[in-house]
Amino acid sequence: GRRVVREHGCDRHADVKSDLDALLGGFETVKKLRWAPDLIYCQGWFTALVPLYLKKEYNEDPIFAHSKVVYSTYNDQFGGTLDQDFQKKVLSENITSEDVRILSEPTHTNVNKLAFDYSDGIIFNSSNVDPELKVYATQSGKPVTEYTTPEEYIENYATFFDQILESPAKK
Repeated sequence: GRRVVREHGCDRHADVKSDLDALLGGFETVKKLRWAPDLIYCQGWFTALVPLYLKKEYNEDPIFAHSKVVYSTYNDQFGGTLDQDFQKKVLSENITSEDVRILSEPTHTNVNKLAFDYSDGIIFNSSNVDPELKVYATQSGKPVTEYTTPEEYIENYATFFDQILESPAKK
């Protein structure tokens, strides 16, 4: 079903099926165009399923086999939870309920944690990121970069992306 999420003063309809269709359509378009991305950069909670699908659903596809993913979170919280069936709806042949157990309560924090779990690197794109997410990211042992000023971020992100690309591949 459809659930309305209030974000930045406007309604956002969190239709899981529609969102998954768009996500999978993006992967399928990249495959058809034969673009083999070295790095996929995801920004915001609405892209949180990309790392999961890349690592679990598309990990053996030659187009994505060597792709790395960086997830960037910022102060884009939504109140409450997404559709209570969200966890079930993201399951696939290669994605089990164990892989997404954190989504048993699909809050903003847990959706971001799921993205962290399957990302190769994490960026805090705001100085006001949930402290629980900062702790979780740090404890993950993955490369993390903090928020920087608009004047510094391009160079800092380029350096961070290089670090991710040079690191050994992890499934």
